[in-house]
Amino acid sequence: MQSLVIFEVGGEMYQLPQACVSKILRFWEYCEEPVPGSDGMIVYKGQRVKAIDVRRHAGVEQVRPTFDTRIILLNRMNGLVGLLVDRVISDEEMRVGTGISRVVG
Repeated sequence: MQSLVIFEVGGEMYQLPQACVSKILRFWEYCEEPVPGSDGMIVYKGQRVKAIDVRRHAGVEQVRPTFDTRIILLNRMNGLVGLLVDRVISDEEMRVGTGISRVVG
């Protein structure tokens, strides 16, 4: 069985294979500095990482980040990429039951 990272964007649940995820960061590390072809960037361990706002690309209404907002760092062949998501669902929440009726992805 493959381990998954479950996250939420605009009320929809999505999943990624755990093996693709390098780290999950809190939003406060996110910078609004533009990078060509992306929504912004973060600096992670001295390395500039493209950051993609999943809400914007999913056509979901933009809202102010909250305490739960996270950046999921993905391992890609050409380096790291960050996904800005509303929140990451913890393993404990999944065990207790989040009421997920559908997982997209």
